[in-house]
Amino acid sequence: LVTGAPSSGKQSAITHLWNEVHGSATPGSSAPTSEAKRRGLVIINLADRSLDSKSLLGSLSSAPSGASTSSNAAGAGQFTFVEGPLTRAIRQGRWTLLLNIDQAAPELLSVIKVVAERMHTAAATRSTPGARAYGGIGAEEQDGGVGVRVGGGEGRWVKAAEGFMLFATRSLPAASLAPIPPQPAYFAAHFFSEALLRPLESDEVAQIVQGRYGAQLDRVQGLAALLVQAWELVRDEAAKVKEGGQGGTKREAGVRDLLRCVQLPSHLRGGETTAS
Repeated sequence: LVTGAPSSGKQSAITHLWNEVHGSATPGSSAPTSEAKRRGLVIINLADRSLDSKSLLGSLSSAPSGASTSSNAAGAGQFTFVEGPLTRAIRQGRWTLLLNIDQAAPELLSVIKVVAERMHTAAATRSTPGARAYGGIGAEEQDGGVGVRVGGGEGRWVKAAEGFMLFATRSLPAASLAPIPPQPAYFAAHFFSEALLRPLESDEVAQIVQGRYGAQLDRVQGLAALLVQAWELVRDEAAKVKEGGQGGTKREAGVRDLLRCVQLPSHLRGGETTAS
């Protein structure tokens, strides 16, 4: 579980870590291999209210009469199980990132709890000699392995392939992160280990802006810092409006908002000042 303020780099940090682990086999290159790309990072936004357990795990689907079939599809009028993104990630051994887990519906957290608990128990079983494995429903689960049962009823057991990992993020107001952030209270939170990302400092935000718009910013000395100052002013004023009950945004302004709003004129010339 990665906790931080809005736009503090939670998703970017995990994406960077994935690239570091699955980089190219070529020395000095960070480009993922073709196999790594095929098994790339799966990102699921749990704040999406259209998600339910069926869309997460999968559901039965029928092929219409007269439809052409393939080796992995049902014939016309028959039913086949169509995997959801979490089931597919488990079967393929892919890293899975669950965004905004603290905003997830209870139905989704119940599904995640089953998977997270199995991962937690499997890790304890491996590290503790003589530990008892998790006793699941079917014989496939008796080894304490990680996986999920899908399809309704007894269904079928989908075992996690090697490499499957589960990450999650939650966002908190920057002011609540110091000195100690509140403990996560969502269902199954105790199965996750938490890493805290502190809010970005102004000079770090300036570095991000410089990296994104360096070619243009380099023409005017100090322009990156000026843009950050302007953004911080707008952000702070918006927070005051919100606190005063005068409406405004329901979330904090973040670095993404700054990058989205920055519109630099294409006619910037060398030698210009921040005032001009």
